[in-house]
Amino acid sequence: MGYQRDFRDSLAGSAPAAAAATQAHDDHLEQCLEQLISDRERRSAHFAASLFSDPAWDILLALALAEARQQRLTVTGLCALVDAPSTTALRWIAALTRAGLLTRRDDATDKRRKFIELSPAGSASMSGYCKARHAATTRAP
Repeated sequence: MGYQRDFRDSLAGSAPAAAAATQAHDDHLEQCLEQLISDRERRSAHFAASLFSDPAWDILLALALAEARQQRLTVTGLCALVDAPSTTALRWIAALTRAGLLTRRDDATDKRRKFIELSPAGSASMSGYCKARHAATTRAP
């Protein structure tokens, strides 16, 4: 699965300065998401990618990282980042939108282009997942 490297490269950069607590949370969230993407990349180096096809998770990771970096993705751009055929990615985008995890937005300057982002519920879920993951990995034995 090579999309992770392309995705990290395409979203290079950091979020603008914010309050210290918010920035620390954003940094932690961004690190968590980058680690999750790296974990998937490491796994695909040892196992056939077809064994672990998970476009829905890849979509959520990509959009959460874009949000953490205060960047926007178009539907087309997101499909290109996900290691799945475009039709599969579009099907999952539709399913995640119906589930209330994603939101589509029109581009004000180009009516042909649509932006895709996490909904508030999707954002809270991804943030909560990263917080729970961090708590689980930092607990004393």
